Amino acid sequence: MNNEVFNNLKKLSLVYFSGQFPASKILEESRVNFDKLSCESCLKFQKKVFELTIKHPLHSCYSPANEYVRIFLRSIIKEIEARNWEASDELLELYGYYVSQPAGQDYCYRTYMFSDVINVTLLESTSIISNGSTGLRTWPAAFNLYEWLAENSGFLEGKKVIELGSGIGFLGITILKAGFHLAGYTFSDCHPTVLSLLETNFLLNHPQDKDLETERKESFHKFVSQDCNDDRRKEAGTVSRSMNWCEREYFWQRNSKVNYMSGETDVKIVKIDWTNLLYHQFCDLQPEVLIATGKKKKNKSSHLAERFKVEHTVCLATYDSK
Repeated sequence: MNNEVFNNLKKLSLVYFSGQFPASKILEESRVNFDKLSCESCLKFQKKVFELTIKHPLHSCYSPANEYVRIFLRSIIKEIEARNWEASDELLELYGYYVSQPAGQDYCYRTYMFSDVINVTLLESTSIISNGSTGLRTWPAAFNLYEWLAENSGFLEGKKVIELGSGIGFLGITILKAGFHLAGYTFSDCHPTVLSLLETNFLLNHPQDKDLETERKESFHKFVSQDCNDDRRKEAGTVSRSMNWCEREYFWQRNSKVNYMSGETDVKIVKIDWTNLLYHQFCDLQPEVLIATGKKKKNKSSHLAERFKVEHTVCLATYDSK
C-alpha cells in the first residue's frame, strides 16, 4: 500500500471519530484509494481501515453510534462489491455484529483530533433538539471560532474569559486542552441537562480530584431512595445516561456554580441565562474577554461588553449556530 493511500486513510480516521458527517459520505474522499488498489491488496486495505477506525483504542472506550458504524461498514462493502472483489471475513463479521445492535441511540461519543496531543472527546446528543434544547451537541460555528482563536490567541494570554451559552463545552474544553495561557475560563449555560453534560465532558477531558464526586454521589443516592417517584428512579437507571450524569443533573437543578482547575487555569461552570444576565452575576465573574457563537449572542455580547467594560469581545455568527 503506497504512502498516498495510507495518508488518505489517516484523514478518514479523523473524520470517522468526529461523527460530524453521514457515515455513508466519509468514504467519498477515500474512494480514490479503492481505484488505486488491486484485488490482491484489497484485504490489506480493509485491515488497515479497521486498525484506524473500529480496532483503534479510541473505539473501545468512546465509540460512535451503532447506526453510524453500521452504515460506515456497509459503505465499505458496497465499494468492494462494485469492483467484484472479496470482502474479508472480519468485515462481514463486524457488519453482522452491528446490524444486530440496537439503533436509535440518544447519545454517543465524538472525538475531535486536532493534533497528536490535542484530542477532545465529547458525549453528545444524536438529535439536533433534545430535552427542549439545541445545546446538547456541537455546532460547526464552534469549530470555526476555535480555529480563529488558535490563530489569534495572543490577546487571550493571562485573561479571564467567559463563554456565553457553552452548550456541551466543545469550545472551552478545546481551548484549555490546547494550552492557552488563561487566568480563568468560565463556561455558562442555563439548562440543567446541558450543564450536567457539559460538566461530564469537562471531567472526561480534564480529570479532577474525586472528593466532589463522592459528595454528590451520596446526595444523589439519597435523592433516588427518598425524594423521587418510580419514573425518576427508572430514568436514573436508563442505558442512555450514565449514573454520573444523573448525579450531575440533580446537582445542577439545585446549584448554580462549580469550580475546577485545568493546569494552572481557574475554571468555573455557572448556571446563568445569557439572555437575562443580571448585573451582579456578571460583576462576580469579572471577565476580560467575552466569547460566543450565534447571531443573537453577538448582539447580546456587544451590549454586555459595552455595559460592563469588557476588554475584548469575540463572537462568531453563522447560519448553523444556535
